[in-house]
Amino acid sequence: MSFFYVVTPLLEDEAFTRWLDEFGIIPPPGATSRLPTIRELCSILEQLEGFSFEVSKGSTHWDADIFECGQPGKRESGEYTTIWVSNYEGNEESPVDFCFRKGSARLVLLILRHLTPLCGPLVIVLDTCCIPILVTPETDVDRAQHVWDA
Repeated sequence: MSFFYVVTPLLEDEAFTRWLDEFGIIPPPGATSRLPTIRELCSILEQLEGFSFEVSKGSTHWDADIFECGQPGKRESGEYTTIWVSNYEGNEESPVDFCFRKGSARLVLLILRHLTPLCGPLVIVLDTCCIPILVTPETDVDRAQHVWDA
């Protein structure tokens, strides 16, 4: 069974704000955000201590498999995830829609927390439970992942 962690920037939309409010999420006042570029994604992945990544790309796809170092041949025995970019056109400088496929909630949240100083707060939703988490530079990753454990 596959599951996805869907990522979106904060939207200046009343319905989106009401939806977040239903879960007790109040975006920081005046916060703006955007999706990252491929270059920013790669930069963050290069900086993740204890993890390696491999990129696969073509004319219409880009994805990165991220896995714990020291797990060759057994990647899924450690923390891992895959980033899928859905609108890749070969430009590494434009913001891209992306999601995470499968993997460790802690690693997914860690990657997003590293992206937020560049992109602003990001909202992530696990597709199997539809509960959002607002990720900021201050997010406690270990605590945040327990939102989806309920």
